[in-house]
Amino acid sequence: MEYFFDCDLPSAAGENQTQPLRLGVSGEALKSSVRDPQAQCLEFLQAMHRLESPEQILDCPDQQCRDRVSRLFKDIARNDPYTRAHAERVVRYTTAIAAAYGCSRSQLYELRCGSLLHDIGKIYIRKTVLAKPESLTSREWLEMKRHPELGASLVRSFSCLEKVIPIILHHHERWDGQGYPFGLQGEEIPVGARIVAVADALDAMTSARVYQSPCSREDAYQEIVSCSGTRYDPQVVAAFQTAWDALAEQIEIFNNGRGESPTLLS
Repeated sequence: MEYFFDCDLPSAAGENQTQPLRLGVSGEALKSSVRDPQAQCLEFLQAMHRLESPEQILDCPDQQCRDRVSRLFKDIARNDPYTRAHAERVVRYTTAIAAAYGCSRSQLYELRCGSLLHDIGKIYIRKTVLAKPESLTSREWLEMKRHPELGASLVRSFSCLEKVIPIILHHHERWDGQGYPFGLQGEEIPVGARIVAVADALDAMTSARVYQSPCSREDAYQEIVSCSGTRYDPQVVAAFQTAWDALAEQIEIFNNGRGESPTLLS
């Protein structure tokens, strides 16, 4: 039994040609009939926990694309193990929120790939900044804020990843225009980046970092809901609320040490 998401990616044969992409994760087949959104989100996450590698998260038949994603993901792991684990969790949270939001099949591919690589630009940030237990200085914070642009610049060299660049570049923009790097506002922000922003924040609040202890699931939920219309897209927050039962269960699994999926990087 499998979930399938089908879309087209540019073919290496030419810009105007496409090749089919079939994405799949183990589980009951998705149907267009009416389903319980919370149950669907939970099924997505349970299925994704059985995946064994970044390539399986994408399940892309293009070997070159799989190799490139794997190489980029290993670069993340070598530079900062926390960022690797964070990316794996954000993929799962993004998928659940996107399912509740009603994303198209092509959007689901872009979101899974974009959320996996959303912090790839941090390979260019000094480890002393990434792992600093104290507050960053103004200069260090400016360095950290460059990671979306650095990551997008890196990924531009891979034509098969062109569609995920907006997610990488804009996942720190805010609905009210107070984010970075460009201060985009509202629907100027690509929808994929708006979804990943919520998933990213959820994991940032509920996982331990060198400079902060995790907050409770309930506190994270309230913080995201309270920022609807300021930091986050209200419609994405509504989808987050729909998916909450599934998300909360997965946070508990991660916090109990049962959520680390084996990868090629172990």
